[in-house]
Amino acid sequence: MEYYYSYRDYLFVHAGFDDQSTNPLNEKHQMLWTRKGNYTNPIFQGKTIIHGHTPITFNTCKWTIEKGAQVINLDTGCVYKDRPGCGKLTALDIVSRIIYTV
Repeated sequence: MEYYYSYRDYLFVHAGFDDQSTNPLNEKHQMLWTRKGNYTNPIFQGKTIIHGHTPITFNTCKWTIEKGAQVINLDTGCVYKDRPGCGKLTALDIVSRIIYTV
């Protein structure tokens, strides 16, 4: 399985990237463990990064998408039904920017 997937102006990754690396797309450990709220490395300019790894509430996820953030965390903690605002499996239609959850 690939560590990241690039599609149009989107990068999909489990966690995030090493923003300080000269080639962050080669830093596999960082893609599994590191996450940031924004990236300044020129390789990410004009890209939206979609990741999971760190559970957030559905409302936080929705707000991030609505504000047009460069980094979108889609992990709404589907395995954490006991956590307020979590316990949902979430998907994003990247064309319409509509969020779906079950």
